[in-house]
Amino acid sequence: MKPSQVLPSSLLLFLASCGIKAKPEPLPRPQVDIKRVGHLVLVKSLEGDVRVKGFEREGLYWVKREQKAFCFVVERVGGKGEKVCVKEGLKEKPSYRLVEEGAVVKIYPSGFTTYYLYPEEGGKPAWEKGKKFYQSLEVEREYVQRCYFLTGVKEGVESEPAELCIKPKPPPYVAPVERLELRLGELSLYLVWFYEKPYREFLVYENGRLLGSTTGFSYEVKKPSKPTTYEVRVVSPEGFESQGVQLFYNP
Repeated sequence: MKPSQVLPSSLLLFLASCGIKAKPEPLPRPQVDIKRVGHLVLVKSLEGDVRVKGFEREGLYWVKREQKAFCFVVERVGGKGEKVCVKEGLKEKPSYRLVEEGAVVKIYPSGFTTYYLYPEEGGKPAWEKGKKFYQSLEVEREYVQRCYFLTGVKEGVESEPAELCIKPKPPPYVAPVERLELRLGELSLYLVWFYEKPYREFLVYENGRLLGSTTGFSYEVKKPSKPTTYEVRVVSPEGFESQGVQLFYNP
């Protein structure tokens, strides 16, 4: 090729693409959130995938059960690792006092200056739903019993959790059926009633034993040969039952 000749642009592009490629930049160091709660150490990745040697994966967290102070390595998958050390776990638990005030319960803890309350889900603390508080915390009562885990904080380390349960509030009143009556057929009895409030279904009992349910306002039963007590209860849209209304049949 003569010095005066000019290379085609497509050939220049091909030659440039065959040059030495720069090494890809390594991924940054792992970004993690580390919690020490009593004998537990929990590690959660804040960015990307990580591995923690000597830990087990439980949901969003890498978990290890160890009371003593120790060090471990957190590795960013495809990137670098980093050594982390944690303090010895706190063995003590906070004390607490529960005060019911109508539809709420106030938790008055003691033993620490800062506390966390975690709802119980599946028998374990729901770490993502913890509430930080200081002197007291107000919790709404529900229609079912709810349990929680309470920890105290000292020098950035949380204590062993103390478990507490809040009693359910009384169920709402559900009006019973009205004008329950018994109509006789040749081989059957017909329970008939009236109800004007919202409901999910009606439950029918015979001598205290559940016969079945219906969404209508009547129920057919086989005519018994001996004295029998029938009862009808209402199930509200929220699933709560009314008191039963009874009728006695004597053949």
